[in-house]
Amino acid sequence: MFIILNIAIVEDQQEERLKVASFIQTYAEKFNLSINIEFYSDGIEIIDKYDAKYDIIYLDVEMEYLDGMSAAKKIREYDSEVLLVFITNHSQVAIQGYSVEATDFLLKPLSYFTFSTHFEKIIKKTSLQETSIYLKVGGILQRINLKEILYFESQGHNILVHTTAKTIQITETLRHLETKLDHSFFRCNHSFIVNMNHVHGIEANDIILTNYEKIPVSRSKKKDFLSHLTEFIGDELI
Repeated sequence: MFIILNIAIVEDQQEERLKVASFIQTYAEKFNLSINIEFYSDGIEIIDKYDAKYDIIYLDVEMEYLDGMSAAKKIREYDSEVLLVFITNHSQVAIQGYSVEATDFLLKPLSYFTFSTHFEKIIKKTSLQETSIYLKVGGILQRINLKEILYFESQGHNILVHTTAKTIQITETLRHLETKLDHSFFRCNHSFIVNMNHVHGIEANDIILTNYEKIPVSRSKKKDFLSHLTEFIGDELI
Protein backbone atom coordinates (compact mmCIF):
# COMPACT_ATOMS: atom_id res chain seq x y z
CA MET A 1 0.00 0.00 0.00
CA PHE A 2 1.11 3.54 -0.74
CA ILE A 3 2.04 5.22 2.55
CA ILE A 4 3.32 8.75 2.96
CA LEU A 5 3.66 11.14 5.87
CA ASN A 6 2.98 14.80 5.19
CA ILE A 7 4.99 16.94 7.61
CA ALA A 8 5.17 20.71 8.09
CA ILE A 9 8.01 22.50 9.88
CA VAL A 10 7.12 25.99 11.11
CA GLU A 11 10.30 27.69 12.30
CA ASP A 12 11.68 31.20 11.71
CA GLN A 13 15.34 30.13 11.89
CA GLN A 14 16.48 28.47 8.68
CA GLU A 15 19.23 26.53 10.43
CA GLU A 16 16.70 24.99 12.81
CA ARG A 17 14.27 24.20 9.97
CA LEU A 18 16.97 22.33 8.08
CA LYS A 19 18.15 20.53 11.22
CA VAL A 20 14.68 19.13 11.93
CA ALA A 21 14.24 18.19 8.27
CA SER A 22 17.59 16.39 8.19
CA PHE A 23 16.67 14.40 11.31
CA ILE A 24 13.35 13.38 9.71
CA GLN A 25 15.03 12.41 6.44
CA THR A 26 17.75 10.41 8.21
CA TYR A 27 15.11 8.47 10.16
CA ALA A 28 12.94 7.98 7.06
CA GLU A 29 15.84 6.61 5.01
CA LYS A 30 16.82 4.23 7.80
CA PHE A 31 13.32 2.80 8.14
CA ASN A 32 12.23 3.15 4.51
CA LEU A 33 9.46 5.67 5.12
CA SER A 34 7.96 7.92 2.45
CA ILE A 35 7.76 11.53 3.60
CA ASN A 36 6.85 14.92 2.25
CA ILE A 37 8.17 17.98 4.13
CA GLU A 38 6.97 21.56 3.68
CA PHE A 39 8.53 24.61 5.34
CA TYR A 40 7.02 27.77 6.84
CA SER A 41 9.02 30.62 8.35
CA ASP A 42 6.20 31.91 10.57
CA GLY A 43 2.93 30.76 12.08
CA ILE A 44 0.98 33.22 9.98
CA GLU A 45 2.18 31.51 6.79
CA ILE A 46 0.76 28.09 7.64
CA ILE A 47 -2.63 29.33 8.84
CA ASP A 48 -3.13 31.46 5.73
CA LYS A 49 -5.39 29.26 3.57
CA TYR A 50 -4.62 26.30 5.84
CA ASP A 51 -4.89 22.90 4.14
CA ALA A 52 -5.67 20.01 6.49
CA LYS A 53 -3.29 17.61 4.73
CA TYR A 54 -0.57 17.22 7.33
CA ASP A 55 0.01 14.27 9.62
CA ILE A 56 2.53 16.10 11.82
CA ILE A 57 3.28 19.80 12.30
CA TYR A 58 6.44 20.95 14.10
CA LEU A 59 5.98 24.44 15.56
CA ASP A 60 8.62 26.73 16.99
CA VAL A 61 7.07 28.46 19.98
CA GLU A 62 8.76 31.84 19.49
CA MET A 63 8.27 33.48 16.08
CA GLU A 64 8.13 37.11 15.01
CA TYR A 65 4.59 37.58 13.71
CA LEU A 66 2.52 34.66 15.00
CA ASP A 67 3.99 32.38 17.66
CA GLY A 68 3.62 28.63 17.59
CA MET A 69 1.01 28.41 20.34
CA SER A 70 -1.27 30.97 18.66
CA ALA A 71 -0.81 29.25 15.31
CA ALA A 72 -1.68 25.91 16.91
CA LYS A 73 -4.94 27.31 18.27
CA LYS A 74 -5.89 28.50 14.78
CA ILE A 75 -4.91 25.16 13.23
CA ARG A 76 -7.12 23.33 15.72
CA GLU A 77 -10.11 25.30 14.45
CA TYR A 78 -9.71 23.56 11.09
CA ASP A 79 -7.94 20.32 11.92
CA SER A 80 -8.58 18.17 14.97
CA GLU A 81 -6.51 15.20 13.78
CA VAL A 82 -3.04 16.55 12.96
CA LEU A 83 -0.30 15.81 15.50
CA LEU A 84 1.21 19.02 16.88
CA VAL A 85 4.77 19.07 18.22
CA PHE A 86 6.27 22.19 19.81
CA ILE A 87 9.96 23.02 19.61
CA THR A 88 11.02 25.37 22.37
CA ASN A 89 13.74 26.64 24.68
CA HIS A 90 11.37 26.58 27.65
CA SER A 91 10.03 23.40 29.24
CA GLN A 92 7.14 25.24 30.94
CA VAL A 93 5.39 25.69 27.58
CA ALA A 94 4.19 22.10 27.93
CA ILE A 95 1.46 23.26 30.28
CA GLN A 96 0.00 25.57 27.62
CA GLY A 97 0.18 22.75 25.09
CA TYR A 98 -2.65 20.85 26.71
CA SER A 99 -5.13 23.43 25.42
CA VAL A 100 -4.32 22.48 21.82
CA GLU A 101 -3.83 18.76 22.48
CA ALA A 102 -0.13 18.83 21.65
CA THR A 103 1.41 15.42 21.06
CA ASP A 104 4.96 16.20 22.19
CA PHE A 105 7.48 18.91 23.07
CA LEU A 106 11.11 19.07 21.99
CA LEU A 107 13.66 21.16 23.81
CA LYS A 108 16.41 23.01 21.98
CA PRO A 109 19.18 22.32 21.22
CA LEU A 110 17.99 19.22 19.39
CA SER A 111 20.11 16.12 18.95
CA TYR A 112 19.40 13.28 16.55
CA PHE A 113 19.25 10.75 19.38
CA THR A 114 16.54 12.73 21.19
CA PHE A 115 14.68 13.39 17.98
CA SER A 116 14.77 9.77 16.78
CA THR A 117 13.36 8.56 20.11
CA HIS A 118 10.56 11.12 19.78
CA PHE A 119 9.92 10.30 16.10
CA GLU A 120 9.65 6.59 16.79
CA LYS A 121 6.85 7.32 19.27
CA ILE A 122 5.05 9.73 16.98
CA ILE A 123 5.17 7.30 14.05
CA LYS A 124 3.26 4.81 16.20
CA LYS A 125 0.62 7.46 16.86
CA THR A 126 0.12 7.99 13.14
CA SER A 127 0.15 4.22 12.52
CA LEU A 128 1.91 5.24 9.31
CA GLN A 129 -1.53 6.22 8.04
CA GLU A 130 -2.23 2.57 7.25
CA THR A 131 -5.94 3.35 7.13
CA SER A 132 -5.56 6.14 4.59
CA ILE A 133 -4.38 6.80 1.06
CA TYR A 134 -3.18 10.05 -0.46
CA LEU A 135 -4.71 10.90 -3.84
CA LYS A 136 -4.11 13.98 -5.96
CA VAL A 137 -7.45 15.74 -6.36
CA GLY A 138 -7.40 18.89 -8.45
CA GLY A 139 -3.64 19.17 -8.04
CA ILE A 140 -3.79 18.86 -4.24
CA LEU A 141 -2.88 15.75 -2.25
CA GLN A 142 -5.85 14.68 -0.15
CA ARG A 143 -5.91 11.98 2.51
CA ILE A 144 -8.86 9.62 2.17
CA ASN A 145 -9.83 6.99 4.70
CA LEU A 146 -9.59 3.62 2.93
CA LYS A 147 -12.59 2.21 4.75
CA GLU A 148 -14.77 5.03 3.38
CA ILE A 149 -14.00 4.01 -0.21
CA LEU A 150 -16.65 1.78 -1.78
CA TYR A 151 -14.97 1.24 -5.14
CA PHE A 152 -12.84 2.79 -7.87
CA GLU A 153 -14.31 3.15 -11.35
CA SER A 154 -12.25 3.79 -14.46
CA GLN A 155 -13.69 6.26 -16.98
CA GLY A 156 -11.33 7.01 -19.83
CA HIS A 157 -8.22 8.74 -18.47
CA ASN A 158 -9.92 9.41 -15.12
CA ILE A 159 -10.95 7.37 -12.11
CA LEU A 160 -14.04 8.00 -10.03
CA VAL A 161 -13.44 7.30 -6.35
CA HIS A 162 -16.82 6.38 -4.89
CA THR A 163 -16.85 6.88 -1.11
CA THR A 164 -19.61 6.59 1.46
CA ALA A 165 -19.99 10.38 1.40
CA LYS A 166 -19.19 11.54 -2.14
CA THR A 167 -17.57 10.77 -5.48
CA ILE A 168 -14.12 12.19 -6.27
CA GLN A 169 -12.50 12.35 -9.70
CA ILE A 170 -8.76 11.81 -10.09
CA THR A 171 -6.40 11.41 -13.04
CA GLU A 172 -4.87 7.98 -12.59
CA THR A 173 -4.88 4.44 -13.99
CA LEU A 174 -6.31 1.42 -12.23
CA ARG A 175 -3.10 -0.47 -12.96
CA HIS A 176 -1.01 2.09 -11.06
CA LEU A 177 -3.64 2.51 -8.35
CA GLU A 178 -3.54 -1.21 -7.61
CA THR A 179 0.07 -0.88 -6.48
CA LYS A 180 -1.01 1.56 -3.76
CA LEU A 181 -3.73 -0.66 -2.28
CA ASP A 182 -3.67 -3.56 0.17
CA HIS A 183 -5.57 -6.86 0.18
CA SER A 184 -8.79 -5.07 1.16
CA PHE A 185 -9.22 -4.17 -2.51
CA PHE A 186 -9.80 -6.44 -5.50
CA ARG A 187 -9.78 -5.71 -9.25
CA CYS A 188 -13.06 -7.36 -10.23
CA ASN A 189 -12.97 -6.38 -13.92
CA HIS A 190 -11.16 -4.03 -16.29
CA SER A 191 -13.04 -0.95 -14.98
CA PHE A 192 -13.58 -1.55 -11.26
CA ILE A 193 -11.64 -2.11 -8.03
CA VAL A 194 -13.92 -2.98 -5.13
CA ASN A 195 -13.33 -2.53 -1.40
CA MET A 196 -13.90 -5.93 0.20
CA ASN A 197 -15.00 -4.22 3.42
CA HIS A 198 -18.13 -3.06 1.60
CA VAL A 199 -19.07 -6.31 -0.13
CA HIS A 200 -22.51 -7.44 1.03
CA GLY A 201 -22.88 -10.41 -1.30
CA ILE A 202 -22.78 -11.64 -4.89
CA GLU A 203 -25.67 -12.24 -7.27
CA ALA A 204 -24.93 -13.88 -10.63
CA ASN A 205 -22.18 -11.66 -12.09
CA ASP A 206 -22.83 -8.67 -9.83
CA ILE A 207 -21.18 -7.75 -6.54
CA ILE A 208 -23.71 -6.31 -4.10
CA LEU A 209 -22.28 -3.57 -1.91
CA THR A 210 -23.37 -2.61 1.59
CA ASN A 211 -25.18 0.42 0.13
CA TYR A 212 -26.94 -1.99 -2.27
CA GLU A 213 -25.16 -0.68 -5.35
CA LYS A 214 -24.16 -3.35 -7.86
CA ILE A 215 -20.87 -3.53 -9.73
CA PRO A 216 -19.99 -6.24 -12.24
CA VAL A 217 -17.45 -8.98 -11.74
CA SER A 218 -16.08 -10.46 -14.96
CA ARG A 219 -16.44 -14.20 -15.59
CA SER A 220 -12.66 -14.59 -15.70
CA LYS A 221 -12.30 -12.87 -12.31
CA LYS A 222 -15.28 -14.41 -10.51
CA LYS A 223 -13.50 -17.52 -9.20
CA ASP A 224 -10.55 -15.45 -7.94
CA PHE A 225 -12.94 -12.93 -6.40
CA LEU A 226 -14.81 -15.62 -4.45
CA SER A 227 -11.51 -17.08 -3.27
CA HIS A 228 -10.27 -13.64 -2.24
CA LEU A 229 -13.55 -12.89 -0.44
CA THR A 230 -13.33 -16.16 1.51
CA GLU A 231 -9.73 -15.42 2.49
CA PHE A 232 -10.58 -11.83 3.39
CA ILE A 233 -13.49 -12.83 5.62
CA GLY A 234 -11.24 -15.39 7.31
CA ASP A 235 -8.59 -12.76 8.01
CA GLU A 236 -11.20 -10.41 9.45
CA LEU A 237 -12.42 -13.14 11.83
CA ILE A 238 -8.96 -13.97 13.18
